[in-house]
Amino acid sequence: MKRTICVTFLLFLLSAAVSSAPVVKPQAPFWIGLNLDVEFRDMGIVTVVLKQHPFDNYGNSLISDQNTVNEMLQEEDTMVESSLLLFALTPYKVRYNITSGARLDPQESLLCNVGENFGGMKVFRGAIVLSFELFLNTTDAIQELEAGVYRVLVTDFFTVSDPRSWLDVVEFKFLEDVTLLNFSWDPSWAKPPTVRGERSLRWVNENEADAPDHYILTLSIPGLVFSKPTLTAKAEISDVEVSAEDVSISVKVRNTGESFGTFIVRVLEGGYDQARKVSLASGDEAQVRFPLHAVTGKALVQVMSGEGTLLDERQVDLQIVSTPPYYDLLRIIAYALLAAGILAMVLFLRDLRRKGAPPPPPPSPFGI
Repeated sequence: MKRTICVTFLLFLLSAAVSSAPVVKPQAPFWIGLNLDVEFRDMGIVTVVLKQHPFDNYGNSLISDQNTVNEMLQEEDTMVESSLLLFALTPYKVRYNITSGARLDPQESLLCNVGENFGGMKVFRGAIVLSFELFLNTTDAIQELEAGVYRVLVTDFFTVSDPRSWLDVVEFKFLEDVTLLNFSWDPSWAKPPTVRGERSLRWVNENEADAPDHYILTLSIPGLVFSKPTLTAKAEISDVEVSAEDVSISVKVRNTGESFGTFIVRVLEGGYDQARKVSLASGDEAQVRFPLHAVTGKALVQVMSGEGTLLDERQVDLQIVSTPPYYDLLRIIAYALLAAGILAMVLFLRDLRRKGAPPPPPPSPFGI
């Protein structure tokens, strides 16, 4: 398994922070695979279906373990609130209704990456299923482009918060008179949908590198009343430091807006384009470190909103006096050879002196 876990959903639910560490319980630790179905309907009603399946460190199903299942079923409210982060930065403002509470459905199936050493993508039979509806116009995910046409941004909160986690399968369905006009994903190097059609899109994400951070849909949605104001994301680059010690660049970013926001920190240098995402409350600051590939010239540092709008940028001179990564090893070898040479010379001179010295006189017959 190249990544520690395919989806660290359970740990987020229990500690309000995504992490790659196992859930440490009195019982054995376990992971959870997560599939997400999202159905868009007229008037901006969105049905969300969560399918979850627990498994152990070796990729073995734990759906028959009653203690594990009961523990997951007890987290229904937290699961819903956490899932709303896919659509909103402030979940408590979203209007939603639970249409079917958390339940064990032995007939359902779920696809999850349990690691290459244990079979890679695997179909699990049985799932804990939870369904709820939300009203799209109460979320942060929607932007009106023109009359009846909207841009909807669904954020994989798990991979944005921790690059070691991601959603295994995401499927979007466009029902009733909702029409898919266009779609894209971010970052651009993530894989495209495995299945695409006029009425559905489906991503099967085998690893974090394949999984998009954002799913961007342009939809025609009849009957949607859109009147919510759009908050403008604001951030600045507060400091940039170039380190010759580990040949890296550190960027400090501050959220100068009035609300919580997700930002993209980007560094372009030496023909390389690197980006990281950070989520910050208003007034908070974070530091992001990138390895450098060039030691001369300039680097362009940018901070953008989660939607890709440029908020601030700065050019930085790179004048790093650095040594090649193998320099320290060569220096150690040189010192070792020098020491060995000195030792050999000392031993040689000692032996030479012994051979050139006159032999000791014979002992006196009188014992004197």
